[in-house]
Amino acid sequence: MTVNGREVIYNGGPFQSYWWADEHEPVHPAISVKLSDEVDEKALSLAWDGVKKVYPLADLVPDDYDEEILFFESGERSVPQESKEHLLPAGKGAAGRGLVLSWQTNSITLGAYRSLADETGLMRIFSDLMKLYSTFRNRGSKDIFPTIAEKPLSEIFVQSTMLVPEDYEPQKIALYPDLRELFTDPEALNEDGKIVTGRLLMSASTFDGICTSTGASPEELLACLLAKTIYFMHPEEKRQLCFGIMTDFRKVFGVQETVAPCSKPMPLLLSREDVDASMEMALKKISEIRNNQKTEAYIKSHVAMENTYAVLNLRNVCTWINFTGSLDVGDAPCGITDVSMTEYSANSVFLIREGERIYLCMQYGLVTGKYLQAASGVFEQAGVHVIDIADPYTLCAETAMPVL
Repeated sequence: MTVNGREVIYNGGPFQSYWWADEHEPVHPAISVKLSDEVDEKALSLAWDGVKKVYPLADLVPDDYDEEILFFESGERSVPQESKEHLLPAGKGAAGRGLVLSWQTNSITLGAYRSLADETGLMRIFSDLMKLYSTFRNRGSKDIFPTIAEKPLSEIFVQSTMLVPEDYEPQKIALYPDLRELFTDPEALNEDGKIVTGRLLMSASTFDGICTSTGASPEELLACLLAKTIYFMHPEEKRQLCFGIMTDFRKVFGVQETVAPCSKPMPLLLSREDVDASMEMALKKISEIRNNQKTEAYIKSHVAMENTYAVLNLRNVCTWINFTGSLDVGDAPCGITDVSMTEYSANSVFLIREGERIYLCMQYGLVTGKYLQAASGVFEQAGVHVIDIADPYTLCAETAMPVL
């Protein structure tokens, strides 16, 4: 099959509404690490070649035709770019690919169109990249490439829009409430499209200890503590808070290998009364809601509804909470000293585990610093040891060409 003279390598199927945002927003989902030493360019280049072999999606050029994502080959080789900026996927630095790898001194960043990889998928690709980088840096390249297995595109690119729910009992789906019933901080906005982000570095053992003692999942505990933080900062506020908890669909549909968007935010409403109660009571309510939302019948009902109707996601009204999982670099050390995940919005938080540390990456626009300080106190009071607070900074996004 050819389109406009180009051979189609893979038909990715219906594209999601994310594609429009991907083409018009300057900063895309990206994960970065800082290392204790300067980046080994040769090892990174070899690791990127390995990633392209494991995930052939990373070496194809995506485009949309008649509301479908099509993938094409390109004669221009995709290589890691030295750049101070967050490079645009599908841009010049990415050689047209939907994933782009850049580095600068002692940092490595992988960005993607969210149409091609959600936060969980991006973390999976990045973990494999860093495993390969660690191996090449420490042991060289001999005998490694023959052990790298390519994954079929039909397995690694399955979006939620391609899923067809079957054999389930339809459930009543909770939708987002009227905006007038919700509180959102009017200052938690980015200015002139400049994305502000910051981080808390926490002890994984103290965070996990609370999850274990209360039976809460990491995202449930995070929602509870963030709600306490918001009401602490706004003591007179009576309106409810709404969180969008990213919920993964891979296991329910048996598509565990996919890196494509296969998750959606589901609403979690909390009132001041819920939050002012004991943490055990607040977590019990949150867990009851989330246990229902994570059942097979509920997820299939949710997917069926979203694939049938245009459902509004309140992107800049409620906080999106995303537990992206663990950054696993294997046994070969590579000296990671810092981890962050970012995207193009405000009102977003990401929870990342790396070894004995947990990173809370927070994007609350111009008031990110105030929320970080308040959250630090709330987390410490709850028993989570905060190791460090990274000062907020503004992301530098590519506008025309990479800074080389």
